[in-house]
Amino acid sequence: EANTDDFDHGVDTTSMKTVWAFDTGDNTDATIALDQEGSDALALYTGTTVFSRSRRDGNAVIRRINALTGDEMWSFKVKARYDAGERGGVKASPIIGQGEIGNLVIFTVNLTEEGAAMLALDKRTGEQAWKVPLPEGAVSSPVAVYAPDGRVRVIQADLSGRLHLINGVTGQVIHTLDLGGTVEGSPAVYNDVLVIGTSSRDNNRMYGIRIE
Repeated sequence: EANTDDFDHGVDTTSMKTVWAFDTGDNTDATIALDQEGSDALALYTGTTVFSRSRRDGNAVIRRINALTGDEMWSFKVKARYDAGERGGVKASPIIGQGEIGNLVIFTVNLTEEGAAMLALDKRTGEQAWKVPLPEGAVSSPVAVYAPDGRVRVIQADLSGRLHLINGVTGQVIHTLDLGGTVEGSPAVYNDVLVIGTSSRDNNRMYGIRIE
């Protein structure tokens, strides 16, 4: 469990008692993600915003935590700006890679030096595999699309309303599509159709977009 008290908690679902607590150093707004690795290994991935406690050093922190013990396995710091509306740092839920990106976890961090950035990190080591700058900023969660032939594409919306179609292995931007309105919510994918909404005053629509 993650919340805005700056702690992640491991809870025994039988007794509902806290088994462990981990001080993340600042608020956790994005949904934490779990990755089952074998029968006795469960990894937890989480990232912080830059707000009350980290506003001075200006670092969002992405972590891999042993979900059974609460031990930190690695951490990765990303320079991000403080914002009074708590828009800096990790606002989007991560992608836990499968298939040909099964070795990667992908985070989107807002208000970085580039505006925002997508970061693909090695699950085992925390080393950066690729980075995609997003100059307009981004708080929408990315989504992974797994094709029948094994190819993986990642789709990320930025705050200007531009969708980025990205090669999940290399981070290469394959195509962009401008929706012309602010995107803050996260998309959903069903088969080969992506559904996403815009929230600008003059552009507040739902879009169904065919993925090829």
